[in-house]
Amino acid sequence: MSVKVVEIKDLETFIYAVENSSLTVTSEKLGIDQSTVTKRINNIEKKEPVNYFV
Repeated sequence: MSVKVVEIKDLETFIYAVENSSLTVTSEKLGIDQSTVTKRINNIEKKEPVNYFV
């Protein structure tokens, strides 16, 4: 069994995105580009392939 490590910044971004239901608002609150938000969420999805956003 392998351990899958999630970066704190990726998890923080994911939580903001869930709370705000908006990648744009998440990027504004965290002060990062929207493309960075998408990349961080993709990092989580690659480690645990589940459809988080429907």
